[in-house]
Amino acid sequence: MYLNLSYIYIVEKEMYIKLTDNQIDKVGSSIVYLSGKIGKITKTQALKLIYILDELSIKKSGIPFFNLKYKVWKFGPVSEELFIDLSSEIAMLKKYVEKSNEGGASFLKPIIDFNDDELPSKR
Repeated sequence: MYLNLSYIYIVEKEMYIKLTDNQIDKVGSSIVYLSGKIGKITKTQALKLIYILDELSIKKSGIPFFNLKYKVWKFGPVSEELFIDLSSEIAMLKKYVEKSNEGGASFLKPIIDFNDDELPSKR
């Protein structure tokens, strides 16, 4: 069943979807970038920010940036694939982040520096 919620397709009762290498690179690089700008981010914060970036991209250009499928969960839309990866031993995003436990809280810690070589330069 597909619901169009603010132009982003929400998927319910659908099988696990394999993300493309391009999607993984975008998500991983985005989490690294956000961590550099915000500081420590949790799994929940990362999942919410990824959704918000997709939403803003659609509002601005009509095209989702990550093109992920989101499921309707109790506390908001979530990419189940990212949730699973970030909840267990990180596999898809292992080139980008690792888990770090500090003071009883779990954070995503970038293991690479953000590379903006492919972004358009500001002039």
